[in-house]
Amino acid sequence: MLHSLLSVALLLALPPGGTFIDDNSSVHEGSIEAIAAAGITRGCNPPANDKFCPSRPVSRAQMAAFLTRALNLASTPTDHFTDDDGSIFEGDINAVAAAGITRGCNPPANDTFCPSRSISRAEMASMLARAFAYPASTTDWFTDDDASIHEAAINSIAAAGVTRGCDPPTNTSFCPDDPVTRGQMASFLVRALGLPPIIPPEIPNDYVTPGDVGDSVGVGVVAPVPTTVVGSQRITADGTLLENVIVDGCVTVEADDVTIRNVIINCAGYYPIKANESELRTGLNIHHSQINGLIDAKLFLFNNITDVRIADNELIGGDDTVFADGNLDGFVFTRNFRHDPLGDESSHLDGFQLGEFGVTTGEMEISYNYFDEIPDNIGVTDLVFATNFAEVHVDVTGNYIAEHGWYTLRAYNTATLDVRNNTIEAGVNRVALLNSPGPHHFACNFFTDGSPVTSADVAGGTGVTFGNCE
Repeated sequence: MLHSLLSVALLLALPPGGTFIDDNSSVHEGSIEAIAAAGITRGCNPPANDKFCPSRPVSRAQMAAFLTRALNLASTPTDHFTDDDGSIFEGDINAVAAAGITRGCNPPANDTFCPSRSISRAEMASMLARAFAYPASTTDWFTDDDASIHEAAINSIAAAGVTRGCDPPTNTSFCPDDPVTRGQMASFLVRALGLPPIIPPEIPNDYVTPGDVGDSVGVGVVAPVPTTVVGSQRITADGTLLENVIVDGCVTVEADDVTIRNVIINCAGYYPIKANESELRTGLNIHHSQINGLIDAKLFLFNNITDVRIADNELIGGDDTVFADGNLDGFVFTRNFRHDPLGDESSHLDGFQLGEFGVTTGEMEISYNYFDEIPDNIGVTDLVFATNFAEVHVDVTGNYIAEHGWYTLRAYNTATLDVRNNTIEAGVNRVALLNSPGPHHFACNFFTDGSPVTSADVAGGTGVTFGNCE
């Protein structure tokens, strides 16, 4: 009963998609959430730790750390092995050795642990069998472990319900020599500890709405609304985490693997967030924040930065949302609420202006966002304007597009569009102007009056196809 109440409480506290951003398609997500709630895992990308890396192999040293936390093992002054002195997990390794869970990796001497080597499924079975003192089993559960010295341990954890095999649905094999992934490790530990899996709220298969602000979008969702005020930020250290502050100024990113979360940015200059170096950068994650452009200028300026994820933010003011050139591969803009841009009748306001000044490449995703009405005093608007040097492929999926003006989508040069499942406010001039050869694909897009988007709503383009709803 306590487990059930704890699971409900944790579920209510989790944002859509859960603790980590990279496990939403994993069969192990419920187990991952359970061990995160129990303090057994902290993530795989410190200091942000918003990823779990479920498909990454687990090293023997990491397995020692997981078991030490899971079982609350006591530390020991004894140094059991000669090859782990430089490991941050040495204390955990000694703890599992003192508890009799590991015997080393070089029998019969067993004076080394091989901390950086991936742990195999068979080795993990022996560690778990010792850690939880499972009794021997007379049943031979699997057909592929007869030659393994770990067969008895494998049968023990199978009898205890800790493993189900590696070849569902038959599960007649165990794959003893395969490395254990972090996702699999989570499920093994959850079953061994008797923890209930925790399934987080799903990311809706629909766009966010203005009502989601303060509920699943923006500041105050993953942490209390910040009160600490700082000035403009120039980020130069890889792996920087900027969180829980109000930035009265703008943010310049000159580093890799930067995370910005639960931050309010009030920028009265150009570009509230800028990553605009000639050097190729990678890894920028901006989520559950509020970004206010206080003057008529772009909210985001990007040049040559891959793996950008902008998710679950409230975006206010400015003019263009994103102005970008260069290599943009892996760009994801999802579940954001964009409203009240600035400008006047002479403005040409774009949601995403791509390839204006230089060759622009990459796979981009714009999905499940709510693009609010453009004020009547603002002139021409486009949601996506892939222009002079654009060679990008843009997936535009599941958005609510209330923008009005000239064209919702424009593609020039060799840019290509895949446009699916969007709801578009009735009364726009044309949904798309396609001056690039394509291929472009449209499917299951509707206006707010219920009528479908058809070829009559698309101008230009020779390589355009229309599909049905799936």
